[in-house]
Amino acid sequence: MARVRRGAALLLLIAGAGGCSGEPDRPPIRPACSADDCLPAPGSGVPGAGGAPGGGGGSGGGVEGEEVTVTGAILQYTEDQFLQPTTFTGPGELEAFETSGARFAGTFADGTFTLPEVPAGASLWLLARPSSAALHFPTWTFLEARDDIQVTAPLLQRAVVEEIMSTLTVPGVPLQGTAQVVLRVLNANQTPVEGVTVAAPAAQLIIYGAQGTWSETEVSTDTTGLVVLGNVAASPVPGNELDVILSGAGSGSFALRVANDTATFVHIIVR
Repeated sequence: MARVRRGAALLLLIAGAGGCSGEPDRPPIRPACSADDCLPAPGSGVPGAGGAPGGGGGSGGGVEGEEVTVTGAILQYTEDQFLQPTTFTGPGELEAFETSGARFAGTFADGTFTLPEVPAGASLWLLARPSSAALHFPTWTFLEARDDIQVTAPLLQRAVVEEIMSTLTVPGVPLQGTAQVVLRVLNANQTPVEGVTVAAPAAQLIIYGAQGTWSETEVSTDTTGLVVLGNVAASPVPGNELDVILSGAGSGSFALRVANDTATFVHIIVR
């Protein structure tokens, strides 16, 4: 599971999963997904309804000690507000890593993926890697392994990140060998949170959504709750943890998975 440190205003839940046993005060990390793909309450998995475009979690979906096959959809994000994903129909491979270091592999094609023989309830960082990476970053999201719900895995188009960086006061580009991270900060009702300041010492750029555009000079989230951490120092897959600290309208700290020449897309739930 993603390492999250206690924060007074953060409730850590796996996006799309149930709460984490023994760790009730953690910010829900939710993979990104469309509203229809997400569960309505914290603890579902995708970025939305459940986690980052990720998937479910919590109780059900398998008995401890059993293995499950996780299935779901591959969605691509082609616009810079990350609200209207479309199905990605190309082929590719999946890698999933537990914090213990265990690795699982699967494939995707025609818009769906299969990740077999995963321990039921395992907390995973899932990396979707298209066969052709020319247009998309291999993209990480967080999920909890269940076989009783459909989950989603995201792909971020390179052109979207390039476009965001091109609009800055000092235009930039995604640098080879670094990682790119997209965060959407939400409350328990899945509404974006304004006024959250994000710190990530390993990020060269911290870029906030700014009323339809983007800015590296803003100091907190706008009504979209969006933040891009650009050109993050990272190691090769399976990558490393990125420490992120929130303050202002939501406070706390947590760690995300990053790796060089990949992207990470998650929803963070604050309370």
